[in-house]
Amino acid sequence: MWPVTWQRCFHLIRLHLDTSRTLPTTAGKVIRQGEDFGRWVATHRHGWDQLTGVQQWMCAQVIGIGPADEGEKPKACTSQADKWAMPYPPPSTSSARYT
Repeated sequence: MWPVTWQRCFHLIRLHLDTSRTLPTTAGKVIRQGEDFGRWVATHRHGWDQLTGVQQWMCAQVIGIGPADEGEKPKACTSQADKWAMPYPPPSTSSARYT
């Protein structure tokens, strides 16, 4: 993410929190000036290791978010090669089409 874009959204979220509002954690709940706060928070919690040390500190200390727990992270996408390697289920024997 471009540094200016990151700083802009961080600033908007900080202003949102300064007005005693809660921080959204799901996408689509709060959108200000075209920025989806919930999506931004989720993206940064799930991609915590991709943030710089300063960004991690700012997120943790200023707006109060941290890295997502392992149970919160989305499952990894299945590659096309892995999909092809999956066993294909045999046809059902109860189907009237095959009798």
